[in-house]
Formats: sequence, C-alpha cells, structure tokens
Amino acid sequence: MRKAVSTIFLLVMMAQVVFAYDPPTLVCLRLTSATQLHVEWSNSADCGYFNAYEIYVNGTFNESYSASSPYTLCNYSGRDITVPSAPSYSCYIIARDTNGGSWQSNTLQMPNLTVTVSPDSSRVFLSWDSPSSSALDSTWGNSFYIFKRHYYENTFPIQPFATVPNTVLTYTDTADVCYNEVSYRVDITNRYPMGNSLIGTCPFSTSIGSAIVVDRSKPHPPVLDSVSVNEQNDPVLGFHATDSAMMGYIVYSNDYGPWESLDTVYNSTSWTDHGATERCYRIAVMDSCTNASDIIGTDIYQCTLNMFVSNLNACQRSATISWQTYPNLWGGIGEYEIFLSTDNGTTYQSVATTTDNNYTLTDLMPGTDYRVFVRVHNTDHTISASSNRRDFILESTGALDMTHILSVSVIDNDHVGIHVLTSGDTLDFHEIRLERSDNGTDFTTIATLPYHAAADYNFTDASAEFEKRIYYYRTHVLDHCNSESGFSNVEHNILLQGEATTAQENVLRWISYGDSPSEVDHYSVSRKLEIEPTFNELPDIIAPASLNVFYDDVASLFGGGSKFTYFVTAKLALDEYGYEETCTSNQVIVQQMPNTYIPNAFTPSEEINNIFRPSNTFVSGEHYSLRIYARTGELIFLTHDPNTGWDGTSRGKPCPIDTYVYKLEYVRPDGSLFERTGTVTLIR
Repeated sequence: MRKAVSTIFLLVMMAQVVFAYDPPTLVCLRLTSATQLHVEWSNSADCGYFNAYEIYVNGTFNESYSASSPYTLCNYSGRDITVPSAPSYSCYIIARDTNGGSWQSNTLQMPNLTVTVSPDSSRVFLSWDSPSSSALDSTWGNSFYIFKRHYYENTFPIQPFATVPNTVLTYTDTADVCYNEVSYRVDITNRYPMGNSLIGTCPFSTSIGSAIVVDRSKPHPPVLDSVSVNEQNDPVLGFHATDSAMMGYIVYSNDYGPWESLDTVYNSTSWTDHGATERCYRIAVMDSCTNASDIIGTDIYQCTLNMFVSNLNACQRSATISWQTYPNLWGGIGEYEIFLSTDNGTTYQSVATTTDNNYTLTDLMPGTDYRVFVRVHNTDHTISASSNRRDFILESTGALDMTHILSVSVIDNDHVGIHVLTSGDTLDFHEIRLERSDNGTDFTTIATLPYHAAADYNFTDASAEFEKRIYYYRTHVLDHCNSESGFSNVEHNILLQGEATTAQENVLRWISYGDSPSEVDHYSVSRKLEIEPTFNELPDIIAPASLNVFYDDVASLFGGGSKFTYFVTAKLALDEYGYEETCTSNQVIVQQMPNTYIPNAFTPSEEINNIFRPSNTFVSGEHYSLRIYARTGELIFLTHDPNTGWDGTSRGKPCPIDTYVYKLEYVRPDGSLFERTGTVTLIR
C-alpha cells in the first residue's frame, strides 16, 4: 500500500516539473552620453530558449529587447538604451521564454563618481566607488583609467589621461582650461567567463562627473632660441613654447637694470625690436588664462651679438673683426661663421669659420665697400644667430693702379722698346716694373722706372735677342704699401723671318702681334735693297692672321745686290684707352743666290758693248772686286761695284788693242768665294 502511494506521489510531482534556464550575465555598464547607457552581457548556453530580455535600470523597467528574425538572442550581447539622468546606475535583465517563464540575471552596479573642486577652482578632486556585480565570477582589471573631456570636445578621447591602481579610488587633477566645464569618467576592465568557458573582457565605466574649473598654474617657460640682427641692424628674436596652446609671448629687456617688459607678441614666434642696438632679452609665455611663466631663475637670457671692425691695414689688405661670446645659445656654441658682402648686403659670401672671438680678413681690395657680419651656430647647426652689420673700406692711394702695355717694338733693329700706359697721372705709386718671359708664364723683372706723375712710360730692353726669339712682357706697379698691383696685359715682340726661293722670290713669315689678330688693323712691309740707303714701304696692305706670310717677287731687282733687308710694321687697332700704336719687327736680311756672265771682248769705240762689265745678277757689293791686268802684269783697273765696268782706258788714256787678263771675286750668301780669271780682248 505504501508502495502504491509513493508511486502516485512521484507521478504527481513529475507533472509539476518546470525546466530551469541560465539567464545572461551582465558584465559592463557605461554611459556614452548624458542620456545613453550602454549595457553589455554575456549570453548563457540557454540563450536560444529565450524570446525576450527585459532591461531594468535603477529598479525600474526600461525596455524589452527581442531578437529579429532570423536571429535569436544568442546573436546579441549589448544594447544602448535611453535613461534619465542619475548620479549612478544599477541594472539587471529578466529573461523570458515562450512558456512565460522568467529568470533574472545578476545585478550590476555602476560606481558613483564624485567630482568636487578646490576653493579657487584650480584643482579637481575625483572619488568613486569600487564596481560591483552580483555575479561571483567577475574579475576586475588591475587599473582604473581616468578620462577627461574638455568643453570643446564632443566625446571623450580614446586614450585616458591618467591611470591609477585598482586599489586607489581617488585622483586630483589640475585645471588646464579657463573658466570652463571639464567632464570626467573612470573605467576599469571586467574579465568574465563566457558560455563556452572562454574569457571575455569589456570596459566598465563610472558615471560622468563635471565641474567648472579655472587654470591658475603658470605655464612652463618658453625657449628663447636666438637673438639675431637683420640687415637693418634691428634685433630679431626667435622663440618657441614648451607647452602647447599658448596665447602669447612677453618680451623683456634689462636696459636700465631690472627686467622690464617691452611688448607682448601674439600669433607669432618671432619679434623685431625696431631701432634697438645692443640689448639682452628674456621671454615669458602667457596661456589663454593670462597666466604668465616666470622669467627670473627659469628662462635663460640672450643678447645681441655685437661685432666690431678694427686694425684696417690697406698695405696688408686686411681688417680685424671681433665680437663678444654669445651667451646661452641653445645646444652650445659650435662655431662662428664670417660673411662678407661687396654689394651693400645684396649677396653675402661665407669666407671663414672659427671658434675664436676674432678673425682677420685678408686679400681685401682697397677702395672696395665691404659689409661684414658674424653668425654663431650651435653644435649641431640647428640654431644660429647673426651679429650686427658693419661697413668698412680700405683707403689706399694708388692701391688700384692700372698698367697697360700699348706696344712692343724693335727700335732701329737695336733694342726692344715697350710703351706702357698707367694711371700714374691720378694715383701715385713707388715704381713701375717691367717683367720678361721666354714662355709667357715664368716672368722675371728686368727693369724699373720711378713714379713721375705721367700717364705713360717707355722701357728699353737692350739685352733681348729679338732677331732670334719671341719675348713676352708685362708690367705692374709697387703701390705705397710696396705691394705688387696693377698687372698689365701680356704682349710680345714681332719676330720676322725670311728666306729666298729659286724662283727669285723672298718669303717673309711672322706670328701675329698680341693675343689675337683682332688687336691689329693691318700690317705693312718695308724693304731696302743693298744699293739703297733707306727703307721703302711697300704698297701692300696685309690683313692680320695668326700666322702671316708675305711673298716679294724680286726678279726685276737683280741689279740691286744680293741682300734684301725687311721689317714689318703692325698698325694696331684703336684700343679701349684711345691709342692707335704701331709696332715694328726686327730686320731680316734675305739674300738671293748670285749669277754672273763674263763677255770675252768689247769695243770701247762703239756705241754698244763699249764697256767690259760682267753681267751680275743679285751679286753683292760686299767683298766684290774686278781687276784688269796688262800683258806686263800691271794692274790697270780695279772696282768694287758690281755695276761698274772697264771702259778700256788706263790713267785717262785709251789702251791699245790687245788681250787683257781679268780677275773677278765676290762672296756668295752661303759664305763661299766666287773667283773667276780669264782674258778679254779690246777691239777698236
């Protein structure tokens, strides 16, 4: 009977069984805006049996959340819901199945964040509760992450601005905005088991707290990079802030003892002190709250780099510049660089670097206007500062004397004359020097002339072998500093060479005068026969060339002797100084080979053939002799003129008809002796 009763009771109990399901687990709560709460949960393995999640916030039903076909609630793990404003929020979910069963999740409590400010509103004090969850298996992260949102930001930044351990529930922040609202939020990571035993994580946030704050802290001092001086000699300051979002810079100077402000600079990191000269400066920075940084004992002053020019030495063509050490250059002083201008500062050339505080400029040109300044560089050349500009000029009388060779001529085939133009009529010098070279490169001084206040000078080179070689000449002066200056152009003599041809033609050759044929307008040739006392200029006008050649047909001049003497004259073109000089070459003798025909009879009483005279062609009168002897051996006639013959008389009386002996001698151009002896018959 008991067994039957027990069986009936078991059946009744089985009829009353309702299956139990695991609800989702709430894991994160965080406010995304003042009215939006983000809820996250971890679904259980039974999520497929539920058809709705009812979400309760602060104990009040908020909304029912269902899956949309073809999805189930297993496909969702979070929801943004609209909530009324509250200091803090707690939340749980009731999961309902299709049979009307309901199961409640754990309750998740958002920590309350309390925000208070100091009496002067310059500091913000944050405090919050530890997060809590009725789920026993939640594991919180090791740190709280503190987020701050300024009034000008729509959302919280992605990265936190501070972190504290999870055992610390307070934080103090210093205001960094002026009279505006700042909002805060504190996050911590919740680590939770998921339905498949894997570990999930999500950020958990406090409520959002706000406060009106005032930034009263002084910004960090700025960096005064450099104090340079511009082309107008105005100091120019370059600086930058170590803090961002600075509103302006305050410039200080200590002209009269204590540091006093000169100006406030906005929207710029440079400032020009117009009209100032030597000054030292400090810089303070001012933030948007008008808080200014300190200047005494915090920032480092810098001063204009003042440079001076001294020891102007025109003779040594030098000037010394000096300057004080530049103070407090950021990164340390690496070197000083010197810049020089000759066009009033339009362009500068870097001429030297040094680590000293002075430098001597050399190779300066007297009479030139110079402008100089010094630039200091730090060790890695990232920052530099320039000094003031100084103008100077080396005053030197005669330092820029000019010399110019007008002409080089062979004078009377005796010596070389060099005609030189100088500026000596306006600028005095000690002396002018003549230099000579065999190759146009290596020059040696061969003559000097003292200054005589005239524009032109004439040199004589008596040692030149002008008929054998070309000599190159140049001139210069020694100025009042005994320095060489005013080097002239290089000119050379005209070396004339000639030769005779078998065609009874003389050929003359010479190299062009000057650097180019264009210096010469034309050449002319002068010639003198052996029987002529003076030269005659030939009518030919010869155009200049690099190598000049002239052919002289002398066939018709056979009676003028063997020797033909020539020289060439170069008529120079008008030069830049208004001179039209002439240059003469050496004289050259060209000898045609002589030829002689001697008749064997003559008739003094006839009109023709009445003179016994050898027919001489190009026979020189030098060492020439014609002798006539009687049968007795008596010398009855002698002449040294190739163009003179025997007229058949002796001592003024006619000689009888007879046979006489002649002897003819002369020297050929090659130095050999022409000698002929024979008889001639006198017929009447």
